[in-house]
Amino acid sequence: MLSEREQDTLLEIQRRLAADDPDFERSFRALDEVAPAARPTRPRISSVIIALAAGFAVLVLLAGSPVGALPYAVIATLVWLVRDLPDTAARHERRE
Repeated sequence: MLSEREQDTLLEIQRRLAADDPDFERSFRALDEVAPAARPTRPRISSVIIALAAGFAVLVLLAGSPVGALPYAVIATLVWLVRDLPDTAARHERRE
């Protein structure tokens, strides 16, 4: 827990942030408004691509071709790394 002094300091920082850059502060409120139930429950396309690429990498590796498994492993890794990046096109459309 924060002390009373720390809470006051935090509130002052929040007030200054809201005054200096209201769009930045509003973006945090927008994240709080998204309910977890509103998120899709079906697997995202990135999850399917990761599973398929990893599966192919394992199969090709078991078949005795490590060089052939490498592209599938790279694809699975890259999709896994970028899957949670924000969709900038969708964010841009919401601003307009």
